[in-house]
Amino acid sequence: MTFATVGTFTAAKRFLFLFNLNAGFYVRKDITEATYGSQLSDLKIDAPLFSFAPARATLTFEAPDLIAVNRYIDLLVASSKFLQDEKAQKTIDTYMREDVETQLKNIHARLSIPNG
Repeated sequence: MTFATVGTFTAAKRFLFLFNLNAGFYVRKDITEATYGSQLSDLKIDAPLFSFAPARATLTFEAPDLIAVNRYIDLLVASSKFLQDEKAQKTIDTYMREDVETQLKNIHARLSIPNG
């Protein structure tokens, strides 16, 4: 499963005398590849001996688990003024990480299959 998180950020505008100075902008697109897998929990084979009915195999899998997450920055466009602000960049990293974690929780909730 692959999904993208896109963040668009602008720094607060600062005023100096009569001029409006824009502190910059930052656009980032993260791609997250989440790999899920499941264990085989049961295998039933029904092979009739003296019948023309076809043989039947039934596989039962457990609910999928998250195996691996690969996250990388696919697109990054930023003004030089914005890139100089390390505090703002850390805030953006936190925001992007929280969004990915929220998406993974939503996916996991959909993959949970009740027993029965």
